[in-house]
Amino acid sequence: MSPDNRKNRRFSEEAGMSSAPIRNRALERSADDALRRIFGFIAFYSLFIFLGLLVLTAACGLTWWVLGTLIPALLHHLKLVVLLLVMLAGVWGVALLVGGILIEPLFRIEKSSPETARIVTKQDAPELFELIEETAREVGTSMPKTVYLTPEADACVFFDASYWGLFKGAEKNLSIGAGLMADLSRSEFKAVLAHEFGHVAQSAMRCGSAVWMLNQMIDLLLSSRSRFDGLIDAWAQADSRLWRLFGSAAKRLLRFIRSLVLKRWLRVRKADLSLSRQMEFDADAAAGRTAGIGNTISMLAKLPVLSRRQTLCGRLLNEFCREKGELLTDFWGAYRSLENLFERNDGVRLSAAQKLAAIPAGFEGSDARLSLEDVWDTHPAIADRIEALRRLEGGTAENAVQEAGSDAPAMSLIPAFLARAVGAEAVSAVMSAEPKRTAKTNESQETSQFALWAAGEFARYIPPISLAPYIDRDLVEFDLSRAIENALAAPQPDPFVPANDADVRQYAAALEDASVLHDILLSRREAEALRYGSIRLVDLHSKNLDEALSQPLALAEERLQSLEPRVRTIDEAVFKWLYSHEKPADRGAVARAYCDIFYAQSFLSSADALADRGERLQAWLDRVNEQLLDAKKAEAEVFMKETSALMDDVTALLPYIDWDALEDVEDASGLEELRRTADTFVAKDEKEAEETVETRTLTSFAQNIVHLHEALRLVARGFIADRVYELRAAGPDMAGPGSTGKEA
Repeated sequence: MSPDNRKNRRFSEEAGMSSAPIRNRALERSADDALRRIFGFIAFYSLFIFLGLLVLTAACGLTWWVLGTLIPALLHHLKLVVLLLVMLAGVWGVALLVGGILIEPLFRIEKSSPETARIVTKQDAPELFELIEETAREVGTSMPKTVYLTPEADACVFFDASYWGLFKGAEKNLSIGAGLMADLSRSEFKAVLAHEFGHVAQSAMRCGSAVWMLNQMIDLLLSSRSRFDGLIDAWAQADSRLWRLFGSAAKRLLRFIRSLVLKRWLRVRKADLSLSRQMEFDADAAAGRTAGIGNTISMLAKLPVLSRRQTLCGRLLNEFCREKGELLTDFWGAYRSLENLFERNDGVRLSAAQKLAAIPAGFEGSDARLSLEDVWDTHPAIADRIEALRRLEGGTAENAVQEAGSDAPAMSLIPAFLARAVGAEAVSAVMSAEPKRTAKTNESQETSQFALWAAGEFARYIPPISLAPYIDRDLVEFDLSRAIENALAAPQPDPFVPANDADVRQYAAALEDASVLHDILLSRREAEALRYGSIRLVDLHSKNLDEALSQPLALAEERLQSLEPRVRTIDEAVFKWLYSHEKPADRGAVARAYCDIFYAQSFLSSADALADRGERLQAWLDRVNEQLLDAKKAEAEVFMKETSALMDDVTALLPYIDWDALEDVEDASGLEELRRTADTFVAKDEKEAEETVETRTLTSFAQNIVHLHEALRLVARGFIADRVYELRAAGPDMAGPGSTGKEA
């Protein structure tokens, strides 16, 4: 046995078979801190309930005094008595309805389970439960209360949520996605189970379960409309003016309370999500100790491939049923029939026996240098999780995949009847209909015709992953006139070759990295920490972003500039290949699409912050009326300054708008209205009139003009993509290289 294999074996024996999880002290401290914030929120929420009880007590005292003392003294003033009774009823109505909305989440238990889940018992799948029990024992945790099986490529631990479960504990349930079993080995699937049981074993899970349950309650309070909301809405529209006044008061009071609860909860939620990301790393470590580092890495690397393939399979099944009138009920058979098409499309050989040591090229994070910890992310990036596992073992990717374990397909853990039942649930889900609604179609389990039809769909409409970076990004601008002249001068070689794939992938990743860094700088995204190459930045919320991001931004721009000359050559080669192989009558449309892309990219780079500023001002107007602005002069001055700056930016960009190009993405009436609005801005700028254009008109124009250019870029890219995919599917001789014809 080699030293590396002995090392892996010792690692498995000493750590993987341990009945007690390794304690993460830092994680426990973070969890304790988060729990304190959670129970602080509970105290805050309970305060509202306590105040509501005080209001009810005061209402009781007021009622006693009005009925026992005031009304007998005013019996000869009948109208006044009626008025007092109406007001008393209004006070009670406000107290009871608002109190009911606040208290209802405390007694509402959500029996949560995935939508397409079915309960599985040990009698149904003895081999599956044997592996579940073995994994739970090795991780050092108890068995879940209920095991669910779903068709998704996902797994999770979840809880039955109620307020009282925060104190007495909630029952944990395990949801297993059969989609994960499709191309994972039993050893890799054991890593999935160990990851989920790693969560259960974490002492920090106390915090996770508390937040999960509180989140359900807060969602009920803030998002769900109960019967009490309906009563308050009807009350606020009552015929009686006095009675309607109390309904409006209840509505405003409830809106105020909900806004306070939301602000407080968002602070708790951010802290929990930060902890959640730490817990993912810790659960991955538990999976590595139990199932092996290599199996865990391979499982994580396969996830984006599995997810994309099963999404595509579902979409194709839906289209096949619509087009051919035949419903395939065997989802997994259909999935297997597409294996060769998937492999040609994404370049990945995926099977239970084939381990992956890294995320395949073209999938999430494969070429990015930026690793971001977004404050609203529940999970770290898969690339970061794999890197953490490699550091945990202290070995290389080569060592990480040399581990013993069963390479038998994980799908063999469940009997055939159960796999078929879950597959039927998958088909029902992708058809967006209950089985009884699709009963008129011809049901079949024969997949050969489906596979043959799907091959045509792949050729025409589903581009290989390697082609996406050529088109689905901002193109590097080149001299279009010269490219048109050169395109027909000589046969144009196929630019979609492996030698170019790496360059365009890296450039697309560099564009995304730079875009995300700019979004953070402009506060479009909130990041807690990030890493760019070897640069690591933490606690970004407490730093000056201009200073903190200066070095990563400089490096990102430097990377873009270094790749740009090579990618410009590739982009021009793609255009010349497409232009020369198009039919002469269609070449003008290709040239126009490239013109639209270059124009839209240029405009959007100049109007980068235009829509954001318009949205901020629009939101400000929505919540602040003119009286409040007059009362707060400092706030009004800032508002007017922002409005003036937006007007300056809009008028500066007006001369560069190509209204003819926008006709492709907007109807004539809408475009004419925008042009009239633009004319008023120009007139105001030229005449320097004292009256200002209405701010809402300005913000709406700014947002609309940016969105139209985004749509133009998207439509033009889509046209180019369609032409490329169609020509490659039909073969390069569709029009013939260097074919002559009337030029556009």
